[in-house]
Amino acid sequence: MRHTDILAEANKILRPRGDVYGTVRENHERIARIANEITGKALLAHDIAMVLVAVKLSRIAQSPDHVDSYVDAINYLSFAGEFATDASEEG
Repeated sequence: MRHTDILAEANKILRPRGDVYGTVRENHERIARIANEITGKALLAHDIAMVLVAVKLSRIAQSPDHVDSYVDAINYLSFAGEFATDASEEG
């Protein structure tokens, strides 16, 4: 699969998932609140996005030909970048 196709797929899946799970920020902040309760740590949406990148990298290491993991990793990295550069990030 060409890199441009992977990027197009990453972009294509965002809207349907947002319709189901809420905005990217809402979803990652919700995950952070849950993770904070579990871990007792003060995690932010950015932290959650980076953990999800780690999950995808682990899956890629196991199954390097599974394109969905690359698509998801691209999206999680873009979310992390947005959270890191957005002044409204909680914390």
